[in-house]
Amino acid sequence: MSRKITPEESLFLQSLATTSLLAELQNNDFLNSEYFLNLKFDNNSFKKILVSSGIGNPACMQMMVYALLIIPKEILTEEVYNGINSKFIDINKKIDGMVEEKGTFTNYKSDQKLTGYKMDYLRHIRNAVSHARCEYESDNNKNFVTFKDISTTGNECCEIKIECQKVGLILMELQKLMIDYYNGYIYI
Repeated sequence: MSRKITPEESLFLQSLATTSLLAELQNNDFLNSEYFLNLKFDNNSFKKILVSSGIGNPACMQMMVYALLIIPKEILTEEVYNGINSKFIDINKKIDGMVEEKGTFTNYKSDQKLTGYKMDYLRHIRNAVSHARCEYESDNNKNFVTFKDISTTGNECCEIKIECQKVGLILMELQKLMIDYYNGYIYI
């Protein structure tokens, strides 16, 4: 049985749809389309920024992570968030095989208790993005991001280094999880 969506869930679903739109614009080379080339902006500086950085840039990736990991935790009810969060284990297991061994570590005590994967990647990525602790680098024609999570006491820390392209795969998994959950839980 479906139910009506709350204003908070609507905000989440709209941010999910907006970031997904950006990804699809990138996938379809929108910035080279005739429509974009002829598009007039009220402030042309924004068009120049898009042309120089592209849509699939680190800031866009961080916005998608924000929409998929931070917004749900902050605005959804505990019942709804826990329903989604329980599915994160499978994604964490997939991430375990995607990270760069050199550049990925944790000394969080909570990670030492996990079985089936090395750390709670999604929790640490969420924390790193929410505190703007992401560093980007290129090496051998590959782009990498390192997510850095530091506990409030500073005694525990974690770094997750992963190829940006693989972050895109994780984002697709999260999008699918969120939409599948909502399709079974509410009427969209």
